[in-house]
Amino acid sequence: MDARWQVDADALDGGGLRIAMQRLAASQWRPGVVLRSWGLAPLYRDGDVLCVPCADDEALWLGAWPEPAGGAGELSLRDPVSGLAAHISVPAQQSITALGGRQPIARPRGLEMHTLQLGLKPRAGASLTISLELMTPAAWSERSDRAWAALPGPPPLPPRLG
Repeated sequence: MDARWQVDADALDGGGLRIAMQRLAASQWRPGVVLRSWGLAPLYRDGDVLCVPCADDEALWLGAWPEPAGGAGELSLRDPVSGLAAHISVPAQQSITALGGRQPIARPRGLEMHTLQLGLKPRAGASLTISLELMTPAAWSERSDRAWAALPGPPPLPPRLG
């Protein structure tokens, strides 16, 4: 098992970068807009695979930030089937919301699992690639032995200032 990354409190910690998977309803996803999180997606590490549930009506986005001692780095996400990818430099950019600028991060309907490649390149340290498996909630619950909850609805709007 690769000791350069771990799951801690449903966030991935890898080489000074932290990544959280955020959930939203697929119907609310739009390319090129700032997405609000409807909730944190639970993560489960199975060997060198990072597993995340993704229901048929959900999409995901990745939020990334550097650890205080970690500095900066690069983050990429690639779908080996479609060839679509996204890449950001952390901390200048903090999220990946689409593949190829137009494809939501979601498990294709009809597939129990869909594997993406998550690449981390911290400023200090070696690059690593993690298999990210988007799974049906039932498959994820069985594999992780944890309960999964459906989205209750959109989060409340932030308070108006001023």
